Amino acid sequence: MTPFHGGNKVRPRINVTTGNWLFDTGAAITCMNADSFRDSFGQNRPRLLKKSAGCIAANGSRMDSIGIYELEMTIRGRKFLHPVMVVEDLNDNILGIDFMHQHKLNYDAHSKQITFAHMLTNALYAVKEVTVPAHDGHYKIQRPY
Repeated sequence: MTPFHGGNKVRPRINVTTGNWLFDTGAAITCMNADSFRDSFGQNRPRLLKKSAGCIAANGSRMDSIGIYELEMTIRGRKFLHPVMVVEDLNDNILGIDFMHQHKLNYDAHSKQITFAHMLTNALYAVKEVTVPAHDGHYKIQRPY
């Protein structure tokens, strides 16, 4: 399986726009840059879940928020409804660990890929069918080494 968009980026479609989002296992919440939010929705904003006073960035600085909105995201043809904090002066849109837990995303640090947990069922291997003869009372043990 190939990465969503190289490195640690995903490209969800939100409303009518598609953009790069950083998936960040160290981010507790999913956040969207306020400018990206305005570009995506204009005056036709999604449902406001909570007015927010802001959050604390990884470097400890306070970041102002315009609120937490319920956004529909489409990733690889799958639709997700998720609360997203819209933050002023945020460098990257961030898919946080909250999204990964709720929607069961798996991250492989070696390959820098993410998959959905339910996609793993598509990775089952076909096994050659083996017919075992009826038991004749004798046991034969084969050792692999």
